[in-house]
Amino acid sequence: DCAVGDVEMGYIGHLTGLFELSLDNTQVGPVGYENLYRLTSLRAISLIGTTLGEAGRAFMANQRYIEEIDADRADLGDDWLAGLPPMENLIFLSLDESEHITDAGIRHIAKHRNIRSLFLSYTQLTDEGMKELQSLQHLKRFWFEGTKVTDASMAGFRTMPNIGEVGLAYTEVSSEGFMQLNGIRTLTKVGIRGCKNISVDAARSFKNQNPDCEVDTAMNL
Repeated sequence: DCAVGDVEMGYIGHLTGLFELSLDNTQVGPVGYENLYRLTSLRAISLIGTTLGEAGRAFMANQRYIEEIDADRADLGDDWLAGLPPMENLIFLSLDESEHITDAGIRHIAKHRNIRSLFLSYTQLTDEGMKELQSLQHLKRFWFEGTKVTDASMAGFRTMPNIGEVGLAYTEVSSEGFMQLNGIRTLTKVGIRGCKNISVDAARSFKNQNPDCEVDTAMNL
């Protein structure tokens, strides 16, 4: 863990024009977060590997104008997602490897309706949570590697008018489900590494029919 703590937050709190803040792997307490409330210009925050505690969660719930949150491996759960107010400016959210986050919390992400980039790899996401997320009409990048998502969720991407990247590596999606992405003109990249149920023939067929879409795979296409 980083040695940065409450004392350092006192200094940072005076940087009222600060736009971006990284608290990765820190141990900030209530006093430290109290100082950060002065950062009214804050638009991007990174919390990778951070233990927020009640004070940190309250601070984040107050960030109504935040645009980017990177909280991979942070000590967060469903209650944190449920407690966040709708953030109209939020366009980037990454919760990769946040193993305590399930569909119960993930469904609340849909209230941040302007999200463009969403990363939920190695969370407890399933097809139930996907039903809520596919209402995000501005979503361009969606990566959910190593989750329990199946073929049942693939057709939903056809209703997302701006979807450009879909990362489904190391899921149980099969060739049939993968081909539901065929013909989506906005797609520029799909990730299927480690998808043991997607055949080489299916991957080749997809690539041939969608030549402008990058297929990230270990297969020889």
